[in-house]
Amino acid sequence: LQIANHTYDAYFRSGIHQGTRVYVLSRLPVAGVLLGRVNATKYLIPNQINTAEVKPLPNRMDEREGKQTTNVERLGRAAEALQDALVQSVPPAPGKEPIIYVFPAWPAAWDAQFKLLCRGNFLVESTMQDKKIAYVSIKSRSGGICRLSNPWEEKDIKIYKNGKFWKTGKQNLILFNTNKGDVFKILLK
Repeated sequence: LQIANHTYDAYFRSGIHQGTRVYVLSRLPVAGVLLGRVNATKYLIPNQINTAEVKPLPNRMDEREGKQTTNVERLGRAAEALQDALVQSVPPAPGKEPIIYVFPAWPAAWDAQFKLLCRGNFLVESTMQDKKIAYVSIKSRSGGICRLSNPWEEKDIKIYKNGKFWKTGKQNLILFNTNKGDVFKILLK
C-alpha cells in the first residue's frame, strides 16, 4: 500500500486538481479511489468524462478512433471509479476475505445515495447527506458471512436484522453471518 501511494504521488507530481488531464482509457481514477484518494473522485472522474483527449459528441460518445468507431470507453472507466468511490468490497490483503467499505473516497461535502452490488452478492445501500452517513443497509442475496468496515469508526452502532433490533456494537470490523434474503440496517447509535 505504501509503494502504491508513493507511485501514485510520483505520477501526479503537481498534485490532482481541476486541470489534471485524464486520458480516455486511463485507470488512474480507479487506482486513486481504491487508494482512498478523494481528489481522484473530485477531479479525475469528471475530467475523464469530459476528456481533453477528444471532443465528446452531444450523445456523450466520442470518435477517438475515427468516424466509424464511436465509443464510450471513457464512461465505462469513469463508472468503475465512481462505484469504487461510493462502495468498495476488497480484501485487506491477498488471500483474505473482502470487506465492504462505504464512501471510502467520496468528498464529504457531496451528498450521495447509492444501491450497489458488492462481492459476496451483498446489495449495499447508503446515504451521505450534510457530511454524515445516515445508514448502511445490506441485503444478503445468497447468504454467507458479511464483513463491513464501520463507517463511523469506533462509535456505537445499532444493527437491525429483517426490520427488528438485533444488537449494538462499536467495533471497526462488523462481522455477521447471513441467510439468503436477510436485510441488515446499520445506524449510528
